[in-house]
Amino acid sequence: MGKTSIKIGASPVKKIKEVLVPIASQSVHDASIGSSAAELAYYALLAIFPMLLLVANIIPLLPFDSAQAVEWITAILPNEIEPLLIPTLESYLDSTSAGSLSINTILVIWSSSAGFSALQRVLNRVYGNPDHKNAVITRIASFLIAFLLVLSVGVFSLFFVFGETLLRVINNFVPLPLGFVELLLGLKWPVLLISVFILMLFIYIVVPNQPMTLKYALPGSVTAAVMVLLISSLFGVYVQFAGGSSVQNGTIGVFIALMLYLYLNGMALIVGALVNTIYYRYKHADTYLDQRIKYEVNLSPDFPHLNDKEIAYSPLKRASKAIQAEALQKND
Repeated sequence: MGKTSIKIGASPVKKIKEVLVPIASQSVHDASIGSSAAELAYYALLAIFPMLLLVANIIPLLPFDSAQAVEWITAILPNEIEPLLIPTLESYLDSTSAGSLSINTILVIWSSSAGFSALQRVLNRVYGNPDHKNAVITRIASFLIAFLLVLSVGVFSLFFVFGETLLRVINNFVPLPLGFVELLLGLKWPVLLISVFILMLFIYIVVPNQPMTLKYALPGSVTAAVMVLLISSLFGVYVQFAGGSSVQNGTIGVFIALMLYLYLNGMALIVGALVNTIYYRYKHADTYLDQRIKYEVNLSPDFPHLNDKEIAYSPLKRASKAIQAEALQKND
């Protein structure tokens, strides 16, 4: 197989200019960050209200008062999101029944699997992976992995929201060391950062069709985890200055704030995947640029105007059929 020669100067500045900047620029372009984040936000919104129904069915089964549980949930939500979600949760609490728990669980898993499929499409787009053609297998895999994600997020959320009460209940049966409960509660934010990091790492490794290895998934996981916590911490201040009274005084404004919150978190997840992709492609620049021509030709039925598309993260462009044939002959 022929190699696409990449002339890289000894200077780090030249490496950045000749390789990193073109790779990053084209990777960001191919990822379609804005539309991809909007797609993730839509499916996240689709899953929120079935999730609230499930939470409303679980709260009465917990060993404490429902009003106290709602108060704890309110405490961790951004101020602009709480007016929309909490009244909905309280109305669900007033109308739930034990028999609806299984139905709500199915609704949550179904909506989550739809969201997972969207997440898989987005990550495949960022990574440059082709989608699987077998829709049945993809949906079954989406359903199973979505179930694991919902279960892990649910367990984590249960501990994060009700951690103090659960620890004290455990302490009644199994005495814990003095100060251990207070220590865990004091480390809530570091634990949250580590938990989000592990969740992002799991997503980047398991979800795509051709996942990144652990080495190349680490930078994006750290980036996404930090961005998610910053968004959660600063979102209230941002909306206060950007949205004003229209956000605070109406359901439509609160709904827009919720969509913006989900959109920003979706963008954080995509940026993390982009960091992984750029890092991987930079470390394998010679191989990646050499394979890019054949990759674009393989996808040519999906790109009717492929002759006008850049096919390498360098000055190389598809100029004619002759150049295309010559490049393929070298690769073969």
